[in-house]
Amino acid sequence: VGQVDAIKKKGLTWAAKASSSPLRPREVWHSLTLQLYPSMFFGSNCISADPQYLDDAIHSVYYQSLSSLGVNRHITRAFRTLPARYQGLGLREPNLEVLSAKICVLHRHFGEDTNDGALSRVVFETFQMDCGLSGNFLELDYEKYGFLAQHSWWSHLWRLLSMYGVTLQLFSECYYPLPRKHDVGLMNILVERGVFTPAELIRINRVRHFKGILVLSELTHCDGITLRREYLSEDRIQSVEEHHRYPIERPTTSDFGLWRTALFTVFSKTSTLYRPLGKYLRHPPLSYEWLYSSSNDLLFRHSSAPSSSVAIYVKSPSASVSRRNAVHFTFSCTAVDPPVATHHASVTSLTDSSVTVHSFALVPSPPTVLSLQEVIDSFEDHTMWDRFSFDEDGSWLLHALLNGTLIIVHDGSYMPQLTSQACSCGFVLYCSSTDKRAIGSFAEESDNADNYRGEWLGSIGALQVLLAVISTTSVSLDAIPPVQAHCDNMGVINHNHNLTRSLPEKQAQADLIRLCREYHRRLGFSIEYHHVKG
Repeated sequence: VGQVDAIKKKGLTWAAKASSSPLRPREVWHSLTLQLYPSMFFGSNCISADPQYLDDAIHSVYYQSLSSLGVNRHITRAFRTLPARYQGLGLREPNLEVLSAKICVLHRHFGEDTNDGALSRVVFETFQMDCGLSGNFLELDYEKYGFLAQHSWWSHLWRLLSMYGVTLQLFSECYYPLPRKHDVGLMNILVERGVFTPAELIRINRVRHFKGILVLSELTHCDGITLRREYLSEDRIQSVEEHHRYPIERPTTSDFGLWRTALFTVFSKTSTLYRPLGKYLRHPPLSYEWLYSSSNDLLFRHSSAPSSSVAIYVKSPSASVSRRNAVHFTFSCTAVDPPVATHHASVTSLTDSSVTVHSFALVPSPPTVLSLQEVIDSFEDHTMWDRFSFDEDGSWLLHALLNGTLIIVHDGSYMPQLTSQACSCGFVLYCSSTDKRAIGSFAEESDNADNYRGEWLGSIGALQVLLAVISTTSVSLDAIPPVQAHCDNMGVINHNHNLTRSLPEKQAQADLIRLCREYHRRLGFSIEYHHVKG
């Protein structure tokens, strides 16, 4: 609020000077653009005030300025910021200025390998843990879900995105990974069902922080259907702090009572889900401590400490493996090298010599290795690959990458005499030892089309092929030597050699430059660019 008041004071001072000056309206408009706008909206990415409060403050400045601009100050308020194409004055919409400034900050810093980039990522993850919403919650209706978020930079951004119907998508690694199929955030379910008031949901969320829960799978046993009884108690789960940091909470007895009521709107009276969760897609962040090896019928306790011994348990003679019935194991010995785990296990009771297992679940299977053509076919934009071809089955690309014999060449094209709304590119990946090559080209229609954009499209095409190549193997790629790339544009070369440098606010083709940086981050190995004369 203090920042908005300072902006308002600065704007009113300018309006008073404009009204008492001999400047003609045309000259006041010029001053508005060159003096008032920069002074008012400088640092607007830091504003997190109530949108209506900001709107009223800026419009009070506009009201005092309209006479000096040669406009009746009693004109309908909506016409002040309506674009000129719709017969409006085209004055800047304050909240849209703030929204665009915040998005610009994300473009420049989020996900970058810098201190600012790391900080923005950590704050975003903390914000998600605080809200308790899974998936891209920034696409959800702020009016419906926003009460879960404490006032912050991210909550204000979310509010503006929802207010203007803007969709913001961050790269998928930013969001909390759902451990199981059909998994979902607990607060997503409770808000969607509409059983509780916002005040009650805030109290439920307080207990969720205390218990260290985000998604439904963390509440269930390995069978994906049965509620873990420890989440009905008023005790904190000891292993929570090992995996995630939640706000420190002190729920009351009535909060815990409301929490249990909420759980039994998701689970039945028999403590089971109405719809079971599916298989594990990845190892759960709140990993079960107990693992089971079906090959030799052994149960052991997982330990994160390197080279530490683990306790091995064998199945009791009278026990039988069942998905629903408890299985009993007795202590056998300790070992430094535990067997290969095939299942996660949920343990319901533990003594010095025995363990009772509630249920088992298969550990996530390794991802299926696809061929290069299958990976290319899985890309969303198929038009980029209509003119892409490669020798044989493309497996030579991986060998060339590992052996350091892969050479990349790319170029762009722009012919304004044909059209100023499109540019194109071509790229070649060549193996110097086998003389095999992959060749591709595509065009893009864009209002920002020029030769420079065409050069960047070529770089993007080549990098996407490299991403497709490394996804065809499960082998570690840590030892890949630098890949040699050649192009005739020094701007592309300089940017690709300075991946952590902040981009200017008005950087040309910034969208493609940031996309290239993201591709470099995913690749994980270096590419050395060389200039060739065009």
